Amino acid sequence: NMTVFFTASLEGKKDYQEYYDYIIKRLQESGVEVISREIQTYDSLLDDKSMKGLEADEIHYKFVKKSISLANAIVIEASLSKFQLGHEATLALLYNKPVICLSQTKDYSIQIKHPLFYAKKYSNKKEIDIIINEFVGTLKNKYLSVRFNAFLSPEQKTFLDWYGEKEKKNVRKENKFR
Repeated sequence: NMTVFFTASLEGKKDYQEYYDYIIKRLQESGVEVISREIQTYDSLLDDKSMKGLEADEIHYKFVKKSISLANAIVIEASLSKFQLGHEATLALLYNKPVICLSQTKDYSIQIKHPLFYAKKYSNKKEIDIIINEFVGTLKNKYLSVRFNAFLSPEQKTFLDWYGEKEKKNVRKENKFR
């Protein structure tokens, strides 16, 4: 099952909440599990011990990092551009997660060139439908289509561990985007 992390500007809620809700609804209708502060509370992903003594902003940041690590991809609504959203996009790319950045105000693909970064400007819900369908289709076909299980000899396992270390790729942890 595919999981995406949806994030958007808190300050943008007053102008764009209906679009935030619509994007989440379209993702869910396409069979995607959505992680988002729009849906879950912090304690749905973080235990009390890990939040103890932290300021609200630190708890939010922990939630974002955990969400990105659990998700197969990230969907950002960035009509109200915020430094925090740019940082979240960068974190996702560093985790090798595909990112789609939706905006009513700007096409961010003009500025940001990265093989896992997609951006689309939209002006209505019909365009959101098309964008979400294309993105989910691309994710399923391009990133989630190859999986295999195998038994390895100890020598093969040693080689894969060595090669993973050499190439800075972890062969033990399942990583669907390599």
